[in-house]
Amino acid sequence: EIQNPYSHRVLAVDFSEEMGLVLIGDQKGNACVFDTSSMARGGTPSLVAQKWSAHDNAASINTCSIRSGPEFVTGGRDSSVRTWSVASKTIDVGDEDTSAQLILNSKWPTPSKSSVLFAPIDNEGEVTHVAGYRETDFVVYAVRTQRQMLRIRCQAHSKPSHVLFGEGERVVFAHLQGSTIHITTRWPTHESVGDIPQTDKYSNLWSHG
Repeated sequence: EIQNPYSHRVLAVDFSEEMGLVLIGDQKGNACVFDTSSMARGGTPSLVAQKWSAHDNAASINTCSIRSGPEFVTGGRDSSVRTWSVASKTIDVGDEDTSAQLILNSKWPTPSKSSVLFAPIDNEGEVTHVAGYRETDFVVYAVRTQRQMLRIRCQAHSKPSHVLFGEGERVVFAHLQGSTIHITTRWPTHESVGDIPQTDKYSNLWSHG
């Protein structure tokens, strides 16, 4: 059981089994890192690092990821993706516990004001795309080239949605309108259907619960 020390609603969670770390982000833009190694001894995860208002204007953290280093990635409603590492200096948390401060390594703002809901990490540990809503349009940006890859006028920003990133510039986006799930795909024009890996041909790689 993990308790957010900032007492705000948690919107994003990621867990690294290899490093035994949990990263959470809440609705006021706070980020916290917990160590699960104490669970083997019957304890609870301990708070090891945190950052108050990690995103501008206390914008909510909608997505977070842990990558090797360790380095921590957060994406928020302020239209930016940020990477963090743990500082060596500890700060007081309450009366007994201490934790380190998360320090900012890099910041990538989207070209236009979009809430970042997805920021996938590739096999090399790099953020390849960012995606989210700009008003009622769903927009996908390529990080390396800083360009818009996909924009869908779906008028469904408050409805369930999900995006799947395949190899290269393959994107599949699904969103709910009324009682119908709409699926939009983007494949490079030079590829034929036969070139698409079997795992990328289907939309059943995720569940809407």
